[in-house]
Amino acid sequence: MTKLQDTIRYMENNEQSLAKILQANFVKRRADYNANQKKANAKMKLYRGKPPIKQQVSLYSTRHQAVANAKFAGFSDLQIAAIFGHSSTS
Repeated sequence: MTKLQDTIRYMENNEQSLAKILQANFVKRRADYNANQKKANAKMKLYRGKPPIKQQVSLYSTRHQAVANAKFAGFSDLQIAAIFGHSSTS
C-alpha cells in the first residue's frame, strides 16, 4: 500500500494526474485492440467461402496432435516417450 501511496504522491508532485495516465493507457490499449482486430478480420477473410475440412478425427490423429502439443510445450523427447508409453525415444 505504501508503494501505491508513494506513486500517487509522486504523480501529484510532478503535476501528472492519475486520470491523464489512465486515459493514455486506455487509448493505447484501445489502439492495440483495434489493430489486433483488423489483423484477425484480415485473416478471417482468407477463410471465408472455403469449404470446411472434411477429415475424420480419429484416436490415432489426436494422439499425434497431443505429441505435437507436448513438443511445442517444451517437453523433452524422453518425457514425451514416457508419457505416451514408449520405452525409448526412437
